[in-house]
Amino acid sequence: MKAVRGAICAEENSANAIWDAAEELMREIVKQNKLKEENIVSVMFTMTKDLTKAFPSRAVRERLGLNVPLIDTEQKYVEGDMARCIRAVVFVEGKKTVKHVYMGKAANLRKDLGGSV
Repeated sequence: MKAVRGAICAEENSANAIWDAAEELMREIVKQNKLKEENIVSVMFTMTKDLTKAFPSRAVRERLGLNVPLIDTEQKYVEGDMARCIRAVVFVEGKKTVKHVYMGKAANLRKDLGGSV
């Protein structure tokens, strides 16, 4: 089993902005890693404490139709942390290598990965 990491920032604290960001991130993780639903074991999302209007997993389940275990939790607050950030860890089977996906402003979290999508 492997874990694919990723992150993206929502434009604002609204249900649609959270869902749009989660959908965009998950689509890109699936695309970059050539994932099929049968490869995905589960997905965990964390959000910074300033995102309170929706669960990212709802977008993944309803918009992408992904039928795997999904869970949402609040990211531990650290002073100066990136605002409106959604992070994901996607547990996958059958992959030898994975590509982590950090999009937009969230690319600053992992500059070692060579830029954002």
